[in-house]
Parts: sequence; structure tokens; C-alpha cells
Amino acid sequence: MFSAAAQAEQWDEKFYNPKADKEDVIMPMPCHGSMVFRIVKTGTKSPLDDMSVVLGSDSGTEAFAEHSTPNYISGGFSGQNNEKEQERYFLMAKYEVSQLQYQAVMNEQCPSPNLKGRQPAVDVSWFDAVNFSHKYNEWLMKNGRDKLPKEDGVSGFIRLPSNTEWEYAARGGIAVSASEFRENTFPVPNGLKAYAWFSGSQSANGRLQLGGLLEPNPLGLFDMLGNASEMMLDPFKLNKLDRYHGQNGGVTVRGGSYLTSESEISSALRIEKPFYAADGKADKAKDMGFRVVIAAPVLTSGDRIKQIENEWKNLGNDNLKNDSHGSGSNIVGKLEKITNDIENENVKKELKSLQDALRSANQSRDEQRDHAIRSVLELGAFLCTNIADLEANYQQKVAAQNYIAQACPAGSEPIGLCEPTAIEESKTVLAEAKGVRDFVLTYYADTIVSTSTAYNIATVQTQVDKKQLTGKANLTEYVDLYWKHLQQYYKDGKVNREQWLADCKQW
Repeated sequence: MFSAAAQAEQWDEKFYNPKADKEDVIMPMPCHGSMVFRIVKTGTKSPLDDMSVVLGSDSGTEAFAEHSTPNYISGGFSGQNNEKEQERYFLMAKYEVSQLQYQAVMNEQCPSPNLKGRQPAVDVSWFDAVNFSHKYNEWLMKNGRDKLPKEDGVSGFIRLPSNTEWEYAARGGIAVSASEFRENTFPVPNGLKAYAWFSGSQSANGRLQLGGLLEPNPLGLFDMLGNASEMMLDPFKLNKLDRYHGQNGGVTVRGGSYLTSESEISSALRIEKPFYAADGKADKAKDMGFRVVIAAPVLTSGDRIKQIENEWKNLGNDNLKNDSHGSGSNIVGKLEKITNDIENENVKKELKSLQDALRSANQSRDEQRDHAIRSVLELGAFLCTNIADLEANYQQKVAAQNYIAQACPAGSEPIGLCEPTAIEESKTVLAEAKGVRDFVLTYYADTIVSTSTAYNIATVQTQVDKKQLTGKANLTEYVDLYWKHLQQYYKDGKVNREQWLADCKQW
């Protein structure tokens, strides 16, 4: 395999990364090639931590396949360069696997790099895609293991994305706001045709296109929608209102292709293709390709298993410090003690079942609480930025009023700015500007008071540390400021509007 690799020419960047970016993660490939990946953060911190996401759409035409469904996402890797930034992530290929990349891994002879080789590798089966991943992994483990990200000292590996990973990334992950995440597509300010190849003369016009010609989604991923549809690792499942149905079917295919109409293209589009065609051979299609992710094993070491065991044991327990006011009754712990003291095995089994059900309910409660706290933090940060803008507007009106006062001293001729109606109008504008600013400032203070009443400081601290600000990375510093004000209120119980106003204005 790769017998001509030594004589192969180094790939020029235009053949594998036409839209290079400083945040790209580049993996070597056979034949002196490369594949580019993007980090997809998941807003999680520990191995057993995951984030709730709603996939699918309530507006899809085929609700049995696309209806909104709750899911959970996490990442296999944690940040290693900064101890304070341990947010977990996985990596997804920036572009669909190209013909050039496919041939470099699957063929005995190295291909010659050319622009046409940037077209997605199509007319390949799910088994071909899995085999590509397998062969690429074998090559990487031998020739580029040091380039692969590691988790707990264990190297990551290439595979097809899961249905959840793909849609989470396609929608924009934490790079978009919660409302943008639930739209039919990621934000497309320049129109869908600037981001996706679909059917029709105004777009793909019935032809497969080179990868990376259009604009990327908010995570820097190209052609997530359109061009070649993409195969998933996990099989297709029907939707059953609030969950997926229990039957595993054929190949899950996402994103639509250059043969899909513009009206059908969406992040929720999910179809089933058979593993085998009518002739008994592995199913392929001229518009169906794939992209890969870099993932990590879960149980990486004995120490990691112990860490997960400890986290699991704490799930759903009545943790006193995380109770709203630190006064929980630790019912789960008491029930566990009673269970251990019971000798009758049938009663013990029933009590254990009750204990597990209670833990599950507590875990759901805690996740909803944490989501509410993150929403409050985002709201506080947003209000603080608004206060800063409204204060700047108010000061402009004050300056304008002062100018009028100087230009129109007592006894001046009532013309222009000095007309009585103009003077009254400027006073009204000033009063309105102050009123709006004070209203938002009061709302800001109210959120601080209500947050401190609803949650204890340790519980809020945990969510501040996570800083899961989906699509609002610029608000991070304002979350820190809101947290500073909230801590002050926890400490002394004083509503200090003037100081909070000054801080928001100067931040």
C-alpha cells in the first residue's frame, strides 16, 4: 500500500485547504497529503458532563424523520494548553472527504494532485467510508500518531460522525445563539446560495462542485448543506415525538446534495438509504459522500474509569451545596442507608429501584436548573451591555441639553434651538433617554436580586466557570462583571445601582 508515496509530490494547500484559517487543525495523509479539521466545542467540562440539544425541526415535511428530538452532546477531548480552559470538544473535517484524499488512502498508487480532486468523493458506499476511516487510522497510527489529539494520554481516531455530532456542528454549535441554533439552517446573511450547492440553474445546476468554493458555517465548516450528502456512523431511526424509535434501520444521510431543491435544504434534513442496493451490492449514489471526525475512546485508563465512577455516583444525589439555599435533606443518601440496612433481598431490590428513579429525577432537575442559571447569566451580561449603550446615549442628550442652555441664555431671541418648543422637545428627549436607561438598570438589579434568591452562590459559580455562552463569546467579559455584582450582593445584600451603572459603562 502507498508504494509510490516516496515519489509523490507534496500537495499544495489549494488542493486540500482553499480557505485556510489560523484555527485549522491539519492532519497528515498518505502521499504527502493533508486533511483539515475544525475544533467543535461542546460547552462541557468533565468526562460525564454533556449538554442537552434539540435536533430536528417542527416544520419539516416528514415529521417521522425530522421532528424535534432531545439529544445530548459532549466531546472526547479536553483543552490541554490552559488549565482554566478545559472545555471538551471533538474535531470535524473542514471539508467533505475529497476524491484526492480518498484515493490517497484507498489506492495502491498515489494520485496526482489537481483541482478536480477537490470534488467530494461520491459513488462510495457506507462500507467504503468506514474502510477509508480504518485505513487512514492505520496510516496515522504508524506515521502521524504524534499529530493526533490525545485524551488522558490516549490518541484519538478517525471515524464517521454520529447523527448528533453532525447536526450539532451543522447548526453551528456554540458559535450561534440558542434561537439561531433552532432555525432551519445556520445564519445565512448572504442567502443560502452563498453557503450551499443545491439544485437549479442559480446554484449547482445539476453538477457536483469543488469543495470549499462557498462560505462556511459559523464553525468554519464548508458544504455542510448541499453539494454531496453525507453518511453518518449510526443507522437511521424514525422519530417518535419526543424520542427516536427503537428500530435501527439503514444508512443515515444528512445535509442534502446538489440534487436537492433549495426549499428542502435544512439542518434537520435526514433520510434513510439502504446498506445494500437491489442487486445485492453495497448501495452507492452519485451525490452521496461523507466527512469524518476525530473522536476519542471513553474509558481511557483505570484512573479515568475511577473518575467516571465517582461522577456517576454523584449524579442525582442531594448535594447540599447545590441546593438552592444549601439546606437539602439528602433523601437519596438516607434512602441508600436504609437500603443497605435491609436484609430482605426483594425489599432491598425495590428500594434500590426507587433510589435510582429518584436520582434520575434529581439529575433532570439539576440539568434544568443549570440551564436556567446559564440563561440568567446571559441575560445579565446582555443587560449590562445595554446599560452601557443607553448611558452613552443619555450622556449625548445631556451634552446636547447643556449646549442648548449655553446657546440660549435668559433673554435670548426665541429662534432655532432657542424656540420654546425646541427647548421643551430637547428636555423631553433627555427625560425619555434617562427613563429608558433607568428602567433597564432596574431590570438588571432585579435579576441580581432574584438570582441570589433562587440559587446559592456555589451553584451559580459552577455555571460561571463553564461560560457556555452560545453564539455570544463577546459577552464573556460582561458575564464576569455580572458575576462580580452578584457576588457583592450575596455578600452584603446591597443594591448598588450607581456603582453597577458605572461599571457597565466603563467595562
